[in-house]
Order: sequence, then structure tokens, then C-alpha cells
Amino acid sequence: MAIRDSSDSFDVAVIGEGPSGVMAAWKAAESGASTILLEREAYPGRKVCAEGVLAETLPDAEIAPSSEFVANTISGAFLYSPNEKKRVNVKGQGYVLDKPAFLRSLSRRAEHSGASI
Repeated sequence: MAIRDSSDSFDVAVIGEGPSGVMAAWKAAESGASTILLEREAYPGRKVCAEGVLAETLPDAEIAPSSEFVANTISGAFLYSPNEKKRVNVKGQGYVLDKPAFLRSLSRRAEHSGASI
């Protein structure tokens, strides 16, 4: 749904079409709130962040893994501090996401629930 003029009003305005923003817009719209999701970037998801997730993360967020946005599967990862002096071993199955595709999928879900994108 497009905003027609400045007199349009919403119960909820979500700023930022990252994973948290899209989920917030989806859930707000799903609960019946008049919701708008605003993003300044033409193509959200290009910022490198949140591409690797543990396998249980998607079902916890009510999202089934899909070849539409899962780029690869992993069986653990090493996370390094910015200065690379500390390393954390994260065990468990997970996914590497195509973040722009993942956000598009979530945005469609939010829009289908009634959010204005």
C-alpha cells in the first residue's frame, strides 16, 4: 500500500527494514495495528550483519528455512573479536542467509499482513 499524502496516519511506524524492523512491522500488522515500515535505502540488506544464524532461530521466528534465502548450511562457526585476539566457537547447525532475499521475504509477509512498505 502506498502512502497517498501526508494526512495518512498509522498506529505503528517502524523505522528500518532490517530483520528486527521487518519482524516488528509484520507482527504489529498481524495483530491489527495500522502499520508502516520505513527504510531509507532502496535495496535493504546490503549492510554486512546477521547473515549467519543458528538453525533454531528461523522456526523460533515463525519462519521456515527456504532455498529462496538460505545460501548455505553450516555446522558451527568461529566468531572473532574486532582485533582478532579473541575467538568464540559456536557449535550447532545453522544457515548462511542471502540477507537481501531474506528481508524481501519478510517484507512480503509483513505486507501480506497489512503493513505499508
